[in-house]
Amino acid sequence: MGDQGFNFTQPPRRERKTFEPPPWERDQYEKIAQAPSTTEDQEPPLSEPEGEPRPAAEPAAEPAEGFRDSGEKHEALGEKQIAAMFVDLRAEEPPAMRDVWKVAMAAAAVVGVVGTVLIMWAITALTTAGRTGQMGLFGGLVLLFFGAGFIGAGLWLAERTLRQRGVL
Repeated sequence: MGDQGFNFTQPPRRERKTFEPPPWERDQYEKIAQAPSTTEDQEPPLSEPEGEPRPAAEPAAEPAEGFRDSGEKHEALGEKQIAAMFVDLRAEEPPAMRDVWKVAMAAAAVVGVVGTVLIMWAITALTTAGRTGQMGLFGGLVLLFFGAGFIGAGLWLAERTLRQRGVL
């Protein structure tokens, strides 16, 4: 069977978009684009032989216009200011996630109830282990292990949810 039956044409390529700076940086970008390029004159081309030493570039005497220090001293934020900022951030949280804790608490309760039922079955299996032999004992221990795991997972989920809520 040959490849004549298959169509292996490449999809048309998209043209690359030209770089457009964000609106808040457009003025600075235009200033840089209009400034004469001095870096090309200072650096030798890459194809020059390795034996000749290259002149070191001199550091800029002044920082760029946008990075100049205003001369004001900034004080460190206090704990009260940081706490106030966190309160403001909490108020800006989307309200859609505020009620998720109720679902998490319900899931923790369901998992805890399942664990309690498993432990009750384990106690029943262990009390009747004399009639059922080793399998009853092993089954009861497995149920006890899984029941304890489910109760632990439910408690962990409830504790984590309440801690995130700020209750604990």
